[in-house]
Amino acid sequence: MLLIVVFICIGFALLFKGGDFLVTGAAGIAQKKNIPAFIVGITLVAFGTSAPELFFNMISALHGNAEFALSNVSGSNLINICLGLGVSAIIATLPITRKNFTKDLTFLFAGPMLIVGFILLSPNAALTMVHGLLLFVGFVGYIFLTKQELSRHNSQLPQEAKPCTDTSCKREWGIFFLGGVMLYLGGEIIYRNALAIVERLQLSESIVGLTVIAVGTSIPDCAASIIAVMKKQMDIAIGNILGSNIFNIFLVLGATILAYGDPIFFNRSNLFDYMSVSILSLLFFLVVITRQSYGRIMGGLTLAYYPLSLIVRVLYFS
Repeated sequence: MLLIVVFICIGFALLFKGGDFLVTGAAGIAQKKNIPAFIVGITLVAFGTSAPELFFNMISALHGNAEFALSNVSGSNLINICLGLGVSAIIATLPITRKNFTKDLTFLFAGPMLIVGFILLSPNAALTMVHGLLLFVGFVGYIFLTKQELSRHNSQLPQEAKPCTDTSCKREWGIFFLGGVMLYLGGEIIYRNALAIVERLQLSESIVGLTVIAVGTSIPDCAASIIAVMKKQMDIAIGNILGSNIFNIFLVLGATILAYGDPIFFNRSNLFDYMSVSILSLLFFLVVITRQSYGRIMGGLTLAYYPLSLIVRVLYFS
């Protein structure tokens, strides 16, 4: 058992450092290309920190295990908001302007609600290939709208400030891809050893995915946002969490469904997890839209939401 724990720690270390390399490479590319901070956060940084969830879920799906994958997405999204944004808001009030983040806030709460809607309308309470394709189309739409935002931003810049397309980013891309390799190895190690824990302790796979795996794959997301707040990079901190949660639903879960191939059936506990994410995302959306900021009190309440939802889940939905 001790050896299993050691291997899981090694896997998490690979995930964390791999995510760090991805973020470093992405941020370097963005800086050389003169991309604004909030777009850097919701795209390159968000993709980099969401890569652990993507790699882990794809490995789980290819191994024929959908339970881990479902719980990893819902657990990661809860932790990203509760821990990432919660702790960030406790450190400093987060200014969230509607002009920059309306699209992202809309996708943030629409994503988990869409999953709940798919399940409630499905005769077998299952996600199918059609649902996976719809999620992937939603992800493509999100990227298209973000690209439009970037084009509008660039068109408003003076000629001397426009991005230089000839700028070399070989070193940054090298760091980015090295991070990807480390993330794959970390995901494979964690998957195999987490499965061993489930078999030895007879634990629910959904509980392990919602807690141990979700925490491990969310470390890069939360760490990146907290560090960004400490460096006064508020737009990157906010954009990272919003983008990561959007990527998790539309890209990670969509790709998981497509990779799994067969319908992925939901049980009561899975449905509760996604309803919990939907409620939290909607509340966050309403607070931000009305106040355009997220302060310390809301950060503390958000931080407390995760353990409370987990207790309710274990007591009533396991």
